[in-house]
Amino acid sequence: MYIDNNARRLLDEEFFCIQSHPRTGAAILNRMGCGRTLAPAALYHHCYYNGKGGYPNDVPSCPEEIKGIVDALSVADSLDAATDNIGRCYNLAKPFHALLEELRVQSGTRYAPNVVALFEDERFCQQLAENTDAERKRVYLQVYHAGSEEK
Repeated sequence: MYIDNNARRLLDEEFFCIQSHPRTGAAILNRMGCGRTLAPAALYHHCYYNGKGGYPNDVPSCPEEIKGIVDALSVADSLDAATDNIGRCYNLAKPFHALLEELRVQSGTRYAPNVVALFEDERFCQQLAENTDAERKRVYLQVYHAGSEEK
């Protein structure tokens, strides 16, 4: 909560805290009985496609049976984080087209080329950008109203 309330660059200590979320998410999903695919996908979703970057950096290579899920989740998570100007006040949102360029540049290293290739379809990109923005606003409004009703 504290980290998301600061409109400034993150301190190293704060970024270290953020880097713990794959392990925390995996632990929660394991407790919920989702240990076969979803928990490992949460653990690996910030590890680079080529295995040479990201975090956590002390895990073995991503198991082949969940690699496709992790590849899609990594792109989806980056898309959400990079274009979110509401819930991540410590980092300004990027325009959708700027994110697409980053995905293309990092295809094969950070991101799976087969997932990045999906973004070559202009209509898909346009609809995804519109739906992402509209859905994000809907969810944030829902959370805001739920929080204000509790007070």
